[in-house]
Amino acid sequence: MKDVPKDEYSVDVDMAPFESFQLDIQQNLINPTANLLDMVYKRVAIRDARYSLQLNMSLWRLSWVTFIFLPLTFVATLFGMNVDLLSENPSLKWYFVIAVPMMVVVVLSLFLFKNAGLGRKANFAPRGKSPEHMV
Repeated sequence: MKDVPKDEYSVDVDMAPFESFQLDIQQNLINPTANLLDMVYKRVAIRDARYSLQLNMSLWRLSWVTFIFLPLTFVATLFGMNVDLLSENPSLKWYFVIAVPMMVVVVLSLFLFKNAGLGRKANFAPRGKSPEHMV
């Protein structure tokens, strides 16, 4: 091989345009994509939180239904037992004599509980408004 001057076959390239292109790719493609991914994760978290709130409200309603009907179930179970205490087979009127006052006590305690502020009150503010503005 013959000695060739280095300038004839060497490539002197100015790297400034490539670095500028790399910076443009970073700013215009990679950063917005990372921000979009973060936004998708946040939207999924918000959707899951809303679903969780709906599920909590459903379970809260189920708890109140149980609170109301559990005493009546207890009375029905008591009258359905085969024990010596009820061996004379009391008439049906005794079920209502016990069940109606018990139901009144349960409903009154429900209203007292809710009106005393001890019940759960869902106070969701619309987007952009604080709960203090809710009436």
